[in-house]
Amino acid sequence: MDCHFRDASAVSQVSNGMARCVRLAVCNTRGHATLYFSQGDTAIFCYEFLLAEPISTPLGGIVIRNDKGILVHGKGSLEYGIITADYLPAGTLVRCRQSIELRVGTGEYSFELGLASISPEDYRNRSRLSHEELFSRITRICHISGAGAFSVGPRKIHEGSQLTHHGVADLPGDFTLTFTHA
Repeated sequence: MDCHFRDASAVSQVSNGMARCVRLAVCNTRGHATLYFSQGDTAIFCYEFLLAEPISTPLGGIVIRNDKGILVHGKGSLEYGIITADYLPAGTLVRCRQSIELRVGTGEYSFELGLASISPEDYRNRSRLSHEELFSRITRICHISGAGAFSVGPRKIHEGSQLTHHGVADLPGDFTLTFTHA
């Protein structure tokens, strides 16, 4: 399943010149481009960077903010701990595909995309480094703060409540209800 890409050359980007985002897409699980989802739907974010210079271990990721600018979700290849290349030559097209289950409140959201790199050694040792140490060793290559926006609405299928939760995020948990006779 592939998303329908759009040209990202007109999208404002901050880059150190080592890469540029060339295409991006947002689609549903059927591969159809969309910017409207129901609570709990899975959104697929695809984005591609063309390397102008060689880089060490690539890191891609996304940040999602709500309409009040609050950071709702931020995650990428570093947090997923995927197996990746130690080195990529200039001319390489880095394609990121990230699926996110939108267990968030209804409303409007914006997303940011980015590409960074880290040394292969630091990537392999990421679990031994503090958050501050790790992030100080990452080189930011390209960032697209206004990559796009999407909406999340109530579910259309009524299994239980139409809304899955209230608030910004649907956090995992459990609930028990017991009764005693007084």
